[in-house]
Amino acid sequence: MSENWNRASQLIVGLEKGSSEALDFSNMRIAFEVRQALDAQPAITEVLIYNLSTETMNKFKGEGQDIALYAGYEGNLGLIFQGQVFQFRRGRESPTDTYLCIVAQNADVHHNFAVLKGTLAAGRDLEHEKQAIFESFKANGAQCGYLAPAVNEAKAPRGKTYCGATVDYMKEYADNNNQDLAYDSNGAITLINRKQPPAAKAYVLSTANGLTGMPQLTASGLSAECLLNPKIKVGDQIQIKESLVQTQNYDTGYGQQEVDKDFKQAFGADGYYKVVGVSHAGDTRGDIWQTSIVALGVGATQAVTGVAIHGVQNAV
Repeated sequence: MSENWNRASQLIVGLEKGSSEALDFSNMRIAFEVRQALDAQPAITEVLIYNLSTETMNKFKGEGQDIALYAGYEGNLGLIFQGQVFQFRRGRESPTDTYLCIVAQNADVHHNFAVLKGTLAAGRDLEHEKQAIFESFKANGAQCGYLAPAVNEAKAPRGKTYCGATVDYMKEYADNNNQDLAYDSNGAITLINRKQPPAAKAYVLSTANGLTGMPQLTASGLSAECLLNPKIKVGDQIQIKESLVQTQNYDTGYGQQEVDKDFKQAFGADGYYKVVGVSHAGDTRGDIWQTSIVALGVGATQAVTGVAIHGVQNAV
């Protein structure tokens, strides 16, 4: 329990796009939510900073400023979001409390604006294709995180011409190699094998280190909550004792949509799960300080619609 003692956070926001001048709001009341999923989309955050002076609020104009948010506990403080602002909004919560709302996403430039043009000759393999795609991303400022190696070593019999959004080619590459594309907390590109998480040691999640409530097996996979933990990221592997996992609670109401009944497919072998969705939420002057997780059993059947899951495929 020592790693979850005394909340800690730090919020740094740049004043202008491309400028190194920034303000640190670590001593202010802030409320935030960061959402990240294994679905080839950038992470997004919404942060409220309370009771700033009018002078300070007026320093923020336009969009594109850098923002970095760290949260956790003393001794377990970590980066949960780093990206660029695309909206500032001023508001009032009560007659006495005002706020500045910041909405931001990471990987903005290379996800939305990177373009790949060129050709690859016949005889290429997937590693050659991946390298060409990543060179386009890097030209737009992207960084590379964990990249699972290609499992298909077959060589293409024909050449290929590229002319389009780089992210579309990256998604195509990932699908062809049975992998998922995601962005790390700092916007770095990651590729995760769908059937096998990274080889790093699984993070054991229990009541001794922050697990709250009882994990619930649902049509979306395993749903669990814990005290805010920046170590838990999409694509990572966690371990939860099977004895703590509650099975699906069926809705017996008339006219409910029929869903797959074999939810045990989402169980992980020996309690191992791959994280497919993470949400960090906190309020430095409030009660909320938690991480919500959606995970699938390692080796279990993948969900039909990614992290916005409506059902689990039947086992083959």
